[in-house]
Amino acid sequence: MDSTVDLGDPAAYVKGPPFELWDRMRADAPIQHSTSAYLGIDFWSVTGYHEIRSVLSDGETFASRYGAFLGFGPQTPDPAGQRMLVVTDGPRRQALRSTMQRYFSPQWAKAHRSGLAEKFRAALSERDDVLDFASDYAWRIPMLATCSSLSLPEMETDRLCALTDGVLTEEGVGAIAARAEIFAYFRKLVEARKDIAIDDVVAAMLSGVSDGALSTDDVVLNLLSLLVAGNETSRLALTGAVVAFAQHPDQWDRLRRCRELIPKAVDEILRWTSPGLHVSRTVLQDAEIGGVNIPSGATVAAWLPAGNRDPIVFDEPHIFDVGRNGRPHLSMGHGPHHCIGAALSRVEVAALLDATLDSVEAFELVSPPRYTNSITVSGFTEALVRLH
Repeated sequence: MDSTVDLGDPAAYVKGPPFELWDRMRADAPIQHSTSAYLGIDFWSVTGYHEIRSVLSDGETFASRYGAFLGFGPQTPDPAGQRMLVVTDGPRRQALRSTMQRYFSPQWAKAHRSGLAEKFRAALSERDDVLDFASDYAWRIPMLATCSSLSLPEMETDRLCALTDGVLTEEGVGAIAARAEIFAYFRKLVEARKDIAIDDVVAAMLSGVSDGALSTDDVVLNLLSLLVAGNETSRLALTGAVVAFAQHPDQWDRLRRCRELIPKAVDEILRWTSPGLHVSRTVLQDAEIGGVNIPSGATVAAWLPAGNRDPIVFDEPHIFDVGRNGRPHLSMGHGPHHCIGAALSRVEVAALLDATLDSVEAFELVSPPRYTNSITVSGFTEALVRLH
């Protein structure tokens, strides 16, 4: 690979995902040894679609329990390991997932689509001439969905958004303070819910506390994960959708003419935006992927946007095509840790389209959008647009 690019350094992504680099890596060898001076680690980069699926589908060989992102591992494990769903393996993962799954089912998600679209449509009706879609509007749909799943009043959306931003954007002492505040918020919520009978995901996890399977802190950790991870990736996908349609106005015109393309457009948006930049796994036993031997104890990083642009799977992968049959994309992960909120994410994107297809003739970028500075998520932190 190009030794001048450190894939573990957030600075490598300030101009967007390095698709040209990933294309070269994939063509040369879809599994390559990488070094990050920024993180001080060695790891294996996986850029091929089928190779990524092989890693993500084998939870017995490629473990999440030590951490799901570069920087974590057996020597520096994620303290939430085997407590929070995304970093829990084995039977405990399945039990925890089963506890929450009903509240993220396709049926539950679809029942909220029209309501989310209507509320977003109302919010847009009061917009300024130029708006920052990333910071002012993209959070509304996922945050409303989160409040619904947690039985929280809608008036809490602004506060929850501020807490989420603090966790994601602050550094050092600020990041610690932001995490402490959101942890305290959910601990207070959990304590209050112990004496209230409400059918929601909080109550479902509290039943695990009663059974002794979960601690109160385990519940709080998973609520924090649902709020922060789910909302951030959805915000990035929704902002990325608006930017994509501004840059490809022919695809917006096409979708306005052919509404039956909405399901395909939703998955193409998720493939194109690929909000999750990577996931990492720890190799528990010597393994072989695509003819490459990976030793036990190594870290493997699956670059999801790279897999979503693999020409072996996607014809003309660098073209945004709302008519593409893109369901096999990797934006929701794959295998045991396939995103629990996948159905809800699709409904959130569909709700954005429902809210804008009739009223917006075109999206116009007022200035170049600003990319994230992160090795975990990919997208835009600022997108100044004018809606026509």
